[in-house]
Amino acid sequence: MEEKSEAIRWINKQLKSHDYKTVTHLEAELADGITLLRLVQIVVDEQLPRHFLRPVMRVQKIENLKLSLQFLQDKGIDVSGVKAEGLVDGDIHSILLLIRHLQEWHDVLRGSEGGSDSSTASSSGPLQPRAGGLGILEFSVTTKDDIAILNWVAEMIHRDIPSYSVLSDGRVLCNLVNTLSPGAVDIRVSVLSLC
Repeated sequence: MEEKSEAIRWINKQLKSHDYKTVTHLEAELADGITLLRLVQIVVDEQLPRHFLRPVMRVQKIENLKLSLQFLQDKGIDVSGVKAEGLVDGDIHSILLLIRHLQEWHDVLRGSEGGSDSSTASSSGPLQPRAGGLGILEFSVTTKDDIAILNWVAEMIHRDIPSYSVLSDGRVLCNLVNTLSPGAVDIRVSVLSLC
């Protein structure tokens, strides 16, 4: 299966970049969750919470896999249709679906290494993943369009905009409106408690 071979190549490229052991049998080597945890740490560039380093029992393996999946979901990476139980049982369709989602996220974060699309995220723009409270990344965008929008807003108001969550209280929107049309929002009256 060509997709499986490509997934193994991509995984091994990521693992080699951090001196981790590479994989040859995808279904078996992702089943304990350790390889997936390492891959997730590489893709999101963050240390994951405590996990079982040498899982032996099925429940420990599932716990490691659930930790990875929950972590990815919290970062805004689509993991729908992927279950820890399927991964531990070696369900190749779930594995390939998850790897596809990780590849897409990786490409958005770091830009396509093949150079086929120069509009993907680069490591030097104003939108960068950064650690938030309790070591959690505050980065929930998944597409180039999201990144482009947030980069534009960040450029307009001269402030770091790591995700859409910073728009929730209205301050960024007020700043953007006043940057584009000075005085349009009377901050003292309209949003005194926000700005």
